[in-house]
Amino acid sequence: MNLCALITFLLLLNGLLVGGRGRGGNPHTQTLEGYDIKAIPRKSNKPIEVTMGLYLNQIMDFDMNLRVLTTFVWQYLAWTDEFLGWEDYPDFETPFIYTDPNEIWLPDIVGLNQVDDVRVRPMFLANKAKVYRNGSVTWFYPVIHQTSCNVAAKSFPFDTQVCNISFTSWNYDASVISLNYKNTSDSLEFFMPSGDWRIRSFKANKEVVYYNCCPDVPYHSIHFIIVVSRYSVLDLFNLILPAILLNLIAYFGFYLPAESGEKMGLQMTVLLSVMVFQMTVADSVPSDATQIPYISWYYFTVIALLSFSCMLTVIVLKIQNQGPAARPIPHCLRILIFSVLGRILCMRIKMNAQGRMVDLDESEEGEGEEEEIIFADTGRKKSMALLGDLQGNPKGQLIYQVYTKLREILNHFLGDEEVGGVQKEWILASNVVDRFFMWMYLVSMIGLTLFFMMMAYFEGEATAISASAFVD
Repeated sequence: MNLCALITFLLLLNGLLVGGRGRGGNPHTQTLEGYDIKAIPRKSNKPIEVTMGLYLNQIMDFDMNLRVLTTFVWQYLAWTDEFLGWEDYPDFETPFIYTDPNEIWLPDIVGLNQVDDVRVRPMFLANKAKVYRNGSVTWFYPVIHQTSCNVAAKSFPFDTQVCNISFTSWNYDASVISLNYKNTSDSLEFFMPSGDWRIRSFKANKEVVYYNCCPDVPYHSIHFIIVVSRYSVLDLFNLILPAILLNLIAYFGFYLPAESGEKMGLQMTVLLSVMVFQMTVADSVPSDATQIPYISWYYFTVIALLSFSCMLTVIVLKIQNQGPAARPIPHCLRILIFSVLGRILCMRIKMNAQGRMVDLDESEEGEGEEEEIIFADTGRKKSMALLGDLQGNPKGQLIYQVYTKLREILNHFLGDEEVGGVQKEWILASNVVDRFFMWMYLVSMIGLTLFFMMMAYFEGEATAISASAFVD
């Protein structure tokens, strides 16, 4: 009696289990029973088709000096495992199950240009793989990639960078694992805009590689190509605008008169300020021994211009402070400064009756002095005739001696006036030369700034256009 009851209980229990399966029981245990995660999941020599995709989520960092791009992506892998699936079990009605990645075979996809080992991170192993009843497996997980990237620093801060995130199978050639890429049309759907970089394009391509170790065996590689351009507004404010302002201060330094004594001091102060500023911002400029960025050339020219302005200031001060031993301006130099440069700079400089260069306010005084000298010469002739008559008596001799001494004193004062006229002429020449140097410095500053900025901008745009054409 007890035996019959036990048999009846077992039959009822088996019916319940079978009925439970028919209503959609869990095939997880059945499909993984006897499963070997080390065995390649194929029953023929046909390669396993592995499809890979990347959904770019964020550009976390781009270290230009280390040439490392850090991206946060959602990575997608899909393949067919012929040892999984439950199509042969009609009682299992569940369309798919979730399983831990460490319980099934995983393709050994590694990054070719990774600078760290992302495989040791448990972050993506916590995301379960999805197994369908026909054995198809999809695995979708977040991961941080740190990849090396060739940096084109010449056009900084208008640069465009082209970086690859490359993958391949480390152990298996194309006869075992055939790599393909998923369409990247929706790869930027979840992208968070970066404050430093904007995405120009994000494409993928497949490459068949033959290595030197085994030239007859093909390997598949997938390259995800990211083309990014820098937002240059912040760099313009931090790097370019201060240098332009310091150049303008040096330019207005030419307006200072040499008599103030601050002309040379201002130029030297601005020069030292630019040199200190250039050392401060050197860390922001990418270092590249193979190509010097245009912005580095720009700072070099700024320092060269400021050094040149200091030398020009020394020349102007030397011209202006000739001293009592000053010689008259040579004729050729007089023509170059007053006739050529003066006319080019629209400076109104006139000549008095003695042939000296004077200002407009001094020209009338020169004419009056000329009349006085003419009258003085006429009186001197009459006085000399009268003194000739007086030389015959003692009183006449005394008067002649007094006249001779007075004439020596007068000649001394006239000599000082002649030296003062020469010095004044050198001062006027220095003003003309200073004005010429001022305009030359302004034109050089504007021209060099526009030249280097336009060269950097068009270099970056050319890189972007060529990269887009290559990707497409």
